[in-house]
Amino acid sequence: MRLLKPVMLSQHSQKWMVYALGGGLGHFQRSLSLARAATQFGHQIHIISNSRFLDFIPWKKEIETSGIKVTVIPYNIDRIKTICRVRETLMNDNYDRLIVDIFPRGIAGELPELMEDLKIPKILVSRFLNPVYVKKFNLQNEIKRYQLIISIEKIAPFIDTRFSKMTEPWLLFNDNELYSREKARIHFGLSPKNDNPLIMVCGTGNKEELNFFSGLADELNHKLKNSKVLFNTPLNHPGQKNIWPLLKFINGVDVVIGTGGYNLVHESRLTETQLFAFPQKRLYDNQFLRLTPDECCKGLEELIYKIEKTRFKKVKRSAYENGAVSAMKMIEKLQ
Repeated sequence: MRLLKPVMLSQHSQKWMVYALGGGLGHFQRSLSLARAATQFGHQIHIISNSRFLDFIPWKKEIETSGIKVTVIPYNIDRIKTICRVRETLMNDNYDRLIVDIFPRGIAGELPELMEDLKIPKILVSRFLNPVYVKKFNLQNEIKRYQLIISIEKIAPFIDTRFSKMTEPWLLFNDNELYSREKARIHFGLSPKNDNPLIMVCGTGNKEELNFFSGLADELNHKLKNSKVLFNTPLNHPGQKNIWPLLKFINGVDVVIGTGGYNLVHESRLTETQLFAFPQKRLYDNQFLRLTPDECCKGLEELIYKIEKTRFKKVKRSAYENGAVSAMKMIEKLQ
């Protein structure tokens, strides 16, 4: 893993535990974003995750020679076994901070009891959460267990809480770590002299969603003769590409097509990459709220129309602020 900058100590070296349980990729990737930022300042990070994506993405390459440890809890074990594994990890390790991604009570409601014995700063990372879930489990009361809430998008539910602070979205890489357009396009198998638009169709959902986006890529390949269309998924599904993390190569992409998940939306916006999305229903998220009307599509013809409108639009990408770096500085200062 290439370092952001030479490792430097801003305070004494701390050990952080990051609770990143959840079946999707977002929980793990956000936690890895924070971990990469924190290790540049000499901190050691222990992430626990049960993402079903961990069997398919080369995440180990991103933590080589770093101070990051990952404990994988199988995603397909039952609730009781999951709680036991979480308890074992949290109770048998020494750390200075507990950072919880998204779910204040944990995914199985196990955290409140475990937190009683943890006399350390506790931090909640907050993106959008379904209001029905927030009300059902009285999360406005549960968040009082935390000393800091870091809201990582404007639609986060606890953003007006007095101990909530806002950051820009968290990305896995800073802007100076991304491949140049030329280098990225070579990685995608394109000649540096070929400047035709590159359209990346991304699939990360269930089998039905993967089939939809794979078929969409096929349709676009037939209809957009002057563009290169690639289907990319980190899952075990027939595709032309299996690239993760896509962000590293996004400067070589002209149009990104996918759902409205946290990572894809904010990576596209911060890098000023044109995004067109087919938002999907999620139990705890709302992709429709995250997207703008201009980003949303309802069908193939509307998608093609929007792509054609932007075909000759050239964007000079500018530097962006990575919220994971700002969050790291907030967390290390907690007493």
